[in-house]
Amino acid sequence: MVKKYNKIFPQCELGENSRWNEFDQMFYYTDIVNGVVYRTDLKSETAECVLKTNYQIGAFLFDSKGNILLLTEQGLIYAYKDGKNYTLSDKTYISFSFKPGERFNDAIVDSKGRILAGIKKESNSNGRLISIDKNGNIKTLLTGLGISNGMGFDDNCKIFYHTDSTTATITRWNYNLDTGEISNPKAVISDYPEGQVPDGMCLDNNGDIISACWGGSSVLRISKTGKILEKIELPATNISSVSIGGKNMDTLFITSAFSNLKKIEEADGLCYYLTDTAIKGKKDYLI
Repeated sequence: MVKKYNKIFPQCELGENSRWNEFDQMFYYTDIVNGVVYRTDLKSETAECVLKTNYQIGAFLFDSKGNILLLTEQGLIYAYKDGKNYTLSDKTYISFSFKPGERFNDAIVDSKGRILAGIKKESNSNGRLISIDKNGNIKTLLTGLGISNGMGFDDNCKIFYHTDSTTATITRWNYNLDTGEISNPKAVISDYPEGQVPDGMCLDNNGDIISACWGGSSVLRISKTGKILEKIELPATNISSVSIGGKNMDTLFITSAFSNLKKIEEADGLCYYLTDTAIKGKKDYLI
């Protein structure tokens, strides 16, 4: 279904990690490979650069004070809120040892402030999923993944959803909030549209999966049982992440990327937002 959408510039090589910031009522996202975090209040067609770093930002998260935690190849680093701006810390909050060719790729927080983060390799094989608790303790949850990607929790953090882009599978897991362990996997969808890849995702307030479709120029709304309920078409080829926010939590914000495209069109790498959908979201958990 083609719906009315609005565009946000500039083009991103690898726009990702769309996220609503309830503190300043803006959408934030990153251009991973260029180490930039942008934000937009949707009042202008051009997003504002709020952080420029010298490393790749595989994901970022907000804490309860509105600070930003960056997940980089240098480890986890805070950018502290300073009025309307952010100041990047010169100290690493949590150190992390990567294997050659690895970086963070997408992350989420549970209701206890525990971080779950994907790790991908340049080869798009042997990916991992880890958790990091508030004391900095690191636990490996999954190994042998292709590209660990979009994640989501149900309302009670009893169910955890995880995307493996390489196998084009979104899996539902039981989640133990006390221990952070996952168990009893069940594929929600393993027959994603041919030639297309599930990337970032979020859950709406009905528990449906909103999945960014890399290579498919679309966002899919998928039921808990794996049925594709809705397809929202967009002009960019590689749709990379999606979030829901806005004053009434009814604005769909979408990133895209021009990386790996032989021919880059103007639409590729832009962000898009829609306000005329029936989709409503819920607030993210904070660190």
